[in-house]
Amino acid sequence: MQFKKNNHFSLRYYRDIISEAKKTGYEFCTVSEFYQKGCPNKGHFILRHDIDLVPNSVQQMIDVENKEEVKATYYVRVFGSPYNPFDYNIFNCLKVAESQGHEIGLHTNPVEFAEINGIDPIDVVTAECNVLKSQFNITSLSTHRDLNYMYNSLPWLEENWKKIKSITRLECQAYESIIFENSVYVNEGLNPHICWRNHRPEDVIKSGESVYLLTHNHWWFDNHPFEIR
Repeated sequence: MQFKKNNHFSLRYYRDIISEAKKTGYEFCTVSEFYQKGCPNKGHFILRHDIDLVPNSVQQMIDVENKEEVKATYYVRVFGSPYNPFDYNIFNCLKVAESQGHEIGLHTNPVEFAEINGIDPIDVVTAECNVLKSQFNITSLSTHRDLNYMYNSLPWLEENWKKIKSITRLECQAYESIIFENSVYVNEGLNPHICWRNHRPEDVIKSGESVYLLTHNHWWFDNHPFEIR
């Protein structure tokens, strides 16, 4: 398969990545499934999406995955979110995705929300989990970090994970060291424009090592980046 040399984050490109991994023999899994398998360091491909913005564009990623018959994890924001996960259309999109085998998880920034509102971050993440668990089978979470990097919740989460896990009954969090030790992390970001940060997925696929692919739906498109806003 011929991949573009520049960073062209189209849905066609996304499908080509999945197709190439399948042809190479990769087994696709959600974040929780990879953790439950013991995090094998070869031949596994984690699909993870952090829904930061433009939730209406999530469905097109799900459509690609369903056509390729693979499953992914979608992390959803609750407190401090610029969107409402319980909006009629967004809620329906997520519920249908879960029924199709995709994982829905919590995307949280408890330190930022707690600092701004003068409450305990433990209470933030607990409440967020309770809200999502009322409608979804939540087994994992990932931390969110806004572009201004005002607060980073990950160090706090790692320090308090044992307590959080006990309270929320979650199985894992997306930055578990065992996950990163046994996979190659691939993600897009701004540097200064949108690009792959360290690795291109098509390059890692050639190695046979397990791949941990994080994408953000609002940067991917069908024909151009301004389709769904």
